[in-house]
Amino acid sequence: MTKQLKLTRNSEAWYNKEITLAKFGKFDEAIKAYDKAAEINL
Repeated sequence: MTKQLKLTRNSEAWYNKEITLAKFGKFDEAIKAYDKAAEINL
């Protein structure tokens, strides 16, 4: 597996975590997860 593919999957995991946290009303944690996903994609 290439490094890029691993990074993409990791950022997708953080994005999915962000969505789930937001659905449960944990907005501060959701924002942190979103920021981590964005950081990985830079």
